[in-house]
Amino acid sequence: MAVAQADRVQFDEPLPFVLLDAVARALRDHPEVRFRVYGTALDPSLAFLRAFEDVRHLLVDMWEVSSFDRLGNFRNLITLGLGATRSKRPSLRFLRELPQLATLYIEGHEKDFPAVAELRTLRNLHLGACPVRDISCLERNANLERLAINFGGLRQLQALAEMPHLRDLELFQIRQLDSSDLHPLSAMPSLQALVLGNLRNITTLEFLTGNPKTTLQFLELEGLVNLASLQPLEQCERLRACCLSTSRARDNSLRPLLAASNLGDVTIGDVYPSVEVAALRHTFRGQRVWYRGEYLKGGPSTFPADLGWRRLFQYADRMRASG
Repeated sequence: MAVAQADRVQFDEPLPFVLLDAVARALRDHPEVRFRVYGTALDPSLAFLRAFEDVRHLLVDMWEVSSFDRLGNFRNLITLGLGATRSKRPSLRFLRELPQLATLYIEGHEKDFPAVAELRTLRNLHLGACPVRDISCLERNANLERLAINFGGLRQLQALAEMPHLRDLELFQIRQLDSSDLHPLSAMPSLQALVLGNLRNITTLEFLTGNPKTTLQFLELEGLVNLASLQPLEQCERLRACCLSTSRARDNSLRPLLAASNLGDVTIGDVYPSVEVAALRHTFRGQRVWYRGEYLKGGPSTFPADLGWRRLFQYADRMRASG
């Protein structure tokens, strides 16, 4: 079976043993290829995965699964995704058996969540619609570099200030999250890339005037419809790139972007007064400005990455790699 040119192998129907074995052998020969099983037709006991225990990148997206314990045998896993299930019974305790896991996606699971904190090799954690209300256990994970929290109702963020190497943070569409909940971000020691999305109760970016004013390099604001002002960006002395979408400041001012001394790349999807846009066109000291479909300065090749909606982490990775 030829999988060398693929980035993913996936199936959603039971396969004959001969074909299962062929897929398993192909993935052993190409461990960089991601493997996904999904749907409702496959055996929810996951017994059919026995031949795949050597894979390094696995996504299980099966609604009828009631236990992930079998995955504790997948000790070569570097990337693991656990999709939502009908049952609330699946436990995360098996994660303790995965000594190499670096990236983990969890959708809708919270049982035995503290096991996540015991993954000493974990660098990237993505939580989607998880009913977890407390992430203080993650303070024990000193190596976590990237955390994305999408949907759900998690508002207790004090633990973020205790994670020494957490540099990338995404908070997206979290119910009732308001400006006061973001105060712990002001004490984060290493924050470099921040995405805030669909958070209508956020009215101020004042938390950026704490520790982030000397660390923040990449910022995306999307769906902050009640944001009062961009003024705190003036103090972000290392800010390199800023993407704004459906987040027009109520003071209608883009002047803080002109005052951010290191800002080089700006993308704006909102409508601003013509005088503000003209000032950005003629006074901005950076290399590239994209405003509502038009480059006011620079162009697609100005930087090695495109700055756009929901792509900030990829952008940051490319910019870091390019120096």
